Amino acid sequence: MKRLLRTDSKIFPFLSLGILALIWGSSFILIKRGLEAYSPVQLGALRVVISGLVLLPFAIKSYKQYLKQYWKKFLFFAIISNLLPAILFAKAEMELSSSLTGILNSTTPIFTFLIGIFIYKAKFRFNQAFGLTLGIAGSVVLILFSGGDLGDVNFYAFLLCWQQCFTE
Repeated sequence: MKRLLRTDSKIFPFLSLGILALIWGSSFILIKRGLEAYSPVQLGALRVVISGLVLLPFAIKSYKQYLKQYWKKFLFFAIISNLLPAILFAKAEMELSSSLTGILNSTTPIFTFLIGIFIYKAKFRFNQAFGLTLGIAGSVVLILFSGGDLGDVNFYAFLLCWQQCFTE
């Protein structure tokens, strides 16, 4: 069988990145559209239920090995790391644009890096510190000036930052 696109071609990484960006970015637009019909809690729950249904075959396969013994821990972490962020994103998107929400979601690596440094005592290099500083500066500018007027602070942006920090 002949492949249409080989993974070692020069265009493959760019095409993969483009497809992933469309999939990843469309979720924020879909959240905004979903808020026209559902409350943030309903929308967050719907997102988690749909994801759960997609992952159900894997859960059934692993039931005896993991879920049967650790179902309470799985449920706790599912609420903290999946349901709560889905609700917070929907709540924040009631006041923020979907593009700003997507950009703020990109702060995940920043908070992951900070948690690694301060909690797990990971070491970092200068280029990592420079990238972290640049990312934090960009997030601060977006938060401070996303309200529309110079100096307006959009406090809903902090819901997403809180979510990113505490659900890693």
